[in-house]
Amino acid sequence: MQVEAASAQAEESRNIAFSSSGCIEGEAVGLVIRAGDGTMIGKIAKLATATGGVSMSTLERDIHHFVTVRADGVLTALNVVWAWGLGS
Repeated sequence: MQVEAASAQAEESRNIAFSSSGCIEGEAVGLVIRAGDGTMIGKIAKLATATGGVSMSTLERDIHHFVTVRADGVLTALNVVWAWGLGS
């Protein structure tokens, strides 16, 4: 079998498949051209995790605020109960 490059960039090929791709009819032969972080999915994951100094997301900030407010309330209630117990 002879394989010819359709494009210098694999991402620009019209017949590329990813690991999650399925062949629903007929037969297929695959050739692994990249693995791990070198794949397109690996590159996307690397870009998604590279924050570049960006602070917390809105969801992370809201969760942090919620937990902080709840923890402050619990600590305040504990201190009040403790002080009340000392006075009795």
